Amino acid sequence: MAAEAKIVVPDGAREVHRFLTGQLSHIEMVSEDVISTGDKYIAVLVYQHYFSRVGNQLALVVIISGDSHRTTVKSISCGAARGFLDIFDWGATDDFASEPITYLQQKYRL
Repeated sequence: MAAEAKIVVPDGAREVHRFLTGQLSHIEMVSEDVISTGDKYIAVLVYQHYFSRVGNQLALVVIISGDSHRTTVKSISCGAARGFLDIFDWGATDDFASEPITYLQQKYRL
């Protein structure tokens, strides 16, 4: 199972990165990479979290890219399936992928 969500916000990528890492601090971050060249900024954040409704760890990858005025955030969640016959995950991957997007929608009123 996998799900993804995407949003564009009218703010700088560094500020969005700082905001999201604060909002997602309740989730275990397993990796954080940043590439910055001039005005361009890219951050890749990888999280994992145990979801009891699927009885498994889910991974969340958040890709933040932009400049000092406009930022695109893509959120991808996966890992809910425990076996070959698992065909749904009770909405866990959708909920996890949409969490960072919801924080940004609320902050920027989008």
